[in-house]
Amino acid sequence: MISNELQKIEIEAMGLASSKTELAEKLKAIEKPLTIEELQKILDTTIKSDSANKVITFLGMLLTYTDCEQINLGFLAESSTGKSYIPLEISWYFPSEDVMKLGYASPTAFFHDWGKIQTLESFEGLKEAKIFVDLANKILIFLDMPHPGLLERLRPLLSHDEREIEVRITDRTQKYGMKTKTIIVRGFPTVVFCSANEGLNEQEQTRLLLLSPEKTQEKLWEALLLKLEREGDRQAFNRYMESEPSRCFLRARVQAIKSANVKHIVIPEDLRKEILKRFMEGREWLQPRHLRDVSRLLGLIKAHALLNLWHRERHGDTITANMEDVEAGFKLYRSVAEANELGIAPELLEVYKAIEADGKEDGYTITEFQQLYMRVFHKPIGYDKAKRILTNLEGAGLLTEEPDSKDRRKNRYMCLRVRVNNHAPSTLCTPSPYILREEGVSESCVKSEDKPEKYVQGGAGKSPSVYSHPSAHISHGEPEPSEGAVELLSPSESAEKCELCGSRAVEWKVYFGGRWLKRCSQCLERMKASGLRLHYAPLTEGETNEA
Repeated sequence: MISNELQKIEIEAMGLASSKTELAEKLKAIEKPLTIEELQKILDTTIKSDSANKVITFLGMLLTYTDCEQINLGFLAESSTGKSYIPLEISWYFPSEDVMKLGYASPTAFFHDWGKIQTLESFEGLKEAKIFVDLANKILIFLDMPHPGLLERLRPLLSHDEREIEVRITDRTQKYGMKTKTIIVRGFPTVVFCSANEGLNEQEQTRLLLLSPEKTQEKLWEALLLKLEREGDRQAFNRYMESEPSRCFLRARVQAIKSANVKHIVIPEDLRKEILKRFMEGREWLQPRHLRDVSRLLGLIKAHALLNLWHRERHGDTITANMEDVEAGFKLYRSVAEANELGIAPELLEVYKAIEADGKEDGYTITEFQQLYMRVFHKPIGYDKAKRILTNLEGAGLLTEEPDSKDRRKNRYMCLRVRVNNHAPSTLCTPSPYILREEGVSESCVKSEDKPEKYVQGGAGKSPSVYSHPSAHISHGEPEPSEGAVELLSPSESAEKCELCGSRAVEWKVYFGGRWLKRCSQCLERMKASGLRLHYAPLTEGETNEA
């Protein structure tokens, strides 16, 4: 039960109670368990559809009040889809002093506006003025993508490299001309970026959980009705929303969570094993970005525990997550996992799925893609934007750009049909393989003798824990080539056309799924860029001759 009298006064001022008895009942109701579905229903009062997006955004902002569990969100979508609307509406539930909203900011303006100058004296007696920017427990919402220079300076902060980061900038003064200033940025904020630029730099992509608002007809219809109601009588609408019981309840709950001062959320060892098992389902090869992806998954699990902190085991400023939190975290993460692990916005993934479903074997010119976009999404798209979308999908390794065989002045974008399989059911009690499948390749690329081995992982003062680890694919001299083996074709075989692009002569053959696939040099490079582990055959034990 919350005993802080100041908080009781704040809650009374919010209009939740008119007497002490009623206040006690309201406080008890605030602490009741809250499910994801109930949270969605409350947020639905002003945010229609976008079930996963709004819950992930709310939970991400809730992590602001922990010590170092904050995650960063990126809303990437075309204009008018509501990418800034969602975080702005969610921010209403949080104390205004904790929310910083910026339309645009240059590096120097950001540090000057939010920083405080302090004069420090060194051991040698030298005095130096530094600007301190305290972002701890803040929600920072960029309504448009900030200056690239600011993003570069904030990268260590977004990846939680250090709690205190020193930044040096140059500034022009009227008296002394160009002068160097030292900026000290403290704390870990929750950062939300909103941008119409779908093709972010990889440095930013891996630091953000990428989201895109839905564009379904059902959502647009509900949003249209809400807009008519809001703009038909703004004052009446705002009065209702300010006093709507479920919204006031959630706002008071956020204030109660902040006052509870929970700084750390622990996931027990048995749940960590379960999380590892589920995360590795459908994965054979881990990628460096998975280290950041699993942190976001853990963040969602911990945020759900924080939302229900009164029903979790607590010791001091630390609470312990349970299986209910793990289930909720995976449910939310899986809704956005595929796009994020491909490194593209969910909106771009929907476009790629439309291209894949259309199944045009010879690919698309930009004009043909414009026609497809109009047919599927019922909206015209300009030539430049169509080219940017195709270029971004090519950069993600989902499309390949080839000259048109009939008109070399034009390029055609063809589907590589390489996908990340994240949701394949596990056939073992240990993690299943991570497989990047290519259409036409056998479902199982892992032979029975290559199944994961066990290794023991332990630490000082802790009993060893057994996890599974994917075994290295090493040929032991069998007649059958190992998976991912690459061989140079003979001159007679290289006269054929590449099976994938159909435009260049084959030079290599790659062994997958019990058969050889013939590829040209460019398609082989694209397979390697997609994450496939290839090696020049034959290999002997201990060799690491990767292609």
